Amino acid sequence: MICVNVGRYTTRLGPVMGRKQQMIKFKGTTLFPQIIFNVLNMMPQIELFQVEVKRNEFNNDSITILLSKELHSDAFEHEISSLFKSKIRVTPAFRYIDTEELQQKVFKTDKRKSEK
Repeated sequence: MICVNVGRYTTRLGPVMGRKQQMIKFKGTTLFPQIIFNVLNMMPQIELFQVEVKRNEFNNDSITILLSKELHSDAFEHEISSLFKSKIRVTPAFRYIDTEELQQKVFKTDKRKSEK
């Protein structure tokens, strides 16, 4: 009597892990935008922000956080950098612009939702 092991040779689907379109790979760490928003919302002095994610020439994601120019100081920069390092282990770039310009970028007149 010969015993034959019959197995399946087709690919299998796994569980849904998250929305692939929103996943950001930054400096070897996989992030979702909501994690960045949570870290920024931990700081009470930040009322308005926008996160820009772009792909560079090497097809890597780069993250820049737009903040109000009024927040720009060395102490604030150190505080927010250390908070990002402790929570998500990477620090994005920060760019400070005028509050009015940031307001226009986040709350566009032709859209109902804010673009964070």
